[in-house]
Amino acid sequence: MADNPKLKFNSTNWRDFIPPPDVKRSIELAKSNTYEWAELRCAEPFLQGWKKSWDELYSQPYKGITTDGRVISDVYSLASEGEDYGAPVHGMVEAAESVLTAATPDQRRALLKDVDAQEWRAWMNPEIYVSRHGVRLEEVSDELVAAAHDLIRVSLSPAGYYKASGCMKVNHFLGEVVNGRKVLNKRSYNLTIFAVLSINYLPEKALAKKMEEVAAHWHETYFCWIGGFKREDGFYYKVHSPVLMAEFDHHSGVFLNNALALPFHIHTLVRTPNANDYGKALLRQYLDSGRNGH
Repeated sequence: MADNPKLKFNSTNWRDFIPPPDVKRSIELAKSNTYEWAELRCAEPFLQGWKKSWDELYSQPYKGITTDGRVISDVYSLASEGEDYGAPVHGMVEAAESVLTAATPDQRRALLKDVDAQEWRAWMNPEIYVSRHGVRLEEVSDELVAAAHDLIRVSLSPAGYYKASGCMKVNHFLGEVVNGRKVLNKRSYNLTIFAVLSINYLPEKALAKKMEEVAAHWHETYFCWIGGFKREDGFYYKVHSPVLMAEFDHHSGVFLNNALALPFHIHTLVRTPNANDYGKALLRQYLDSGRNGH
């Protein structure tokens, strides 16, 4: 490891880790669109092994995050009829309908999935276009992109939309930095709508309800930290309870050359443990209750 040039650095400035433009990977990135880049990367043994493991997990019944492999039941309760906990349901439905109106017939068919369709488990964040569900924003009209942003905006708090749209802009900036604009850009995202229409970015009343749920399990909530404590140190932390798992993680470089985790590459993850990612436990309760008329 001591001979690895990527580990020999005296800086935590991200600009010092921009890869040279004349190395093989940089040349491939500059020439590739998102499909060509995926084909190149998926030919690598690491990606092939990763995809094989992912496919195996995808085919298994959904459990979500657990502490010991067993789902704890009865930690979530369905709201009574007429109670929405302040979630902007009507606004989200109208925004989703506007997305569908802006789409072509083929795009509508790609966009719309059953509410419990398996594809909801197939999202992924790497810029390796393997999971091709819904529509890709760089391949649709400006009108549809604007409608998609309206849907994101109405579904989140103002701070939440600012953060989400900011991440898209940072992705575009990274594409400019590493000369990979056809792979990394502000529209290199997919959108899927599941039939009918993260944590402190929920609308205000919905956030208050979620925090009540978190507080009810406070005695079962754990925190862990790995790494240093200085501004330039990479670190990781996690908050985990029966109803919440939130992670913050500094990563090594993917498009930049830092082999160690540094503060300019951040991953965050919010999961709802015990089979309730994307409200799946609540959806099951709703379907079992007969409220949907079936």
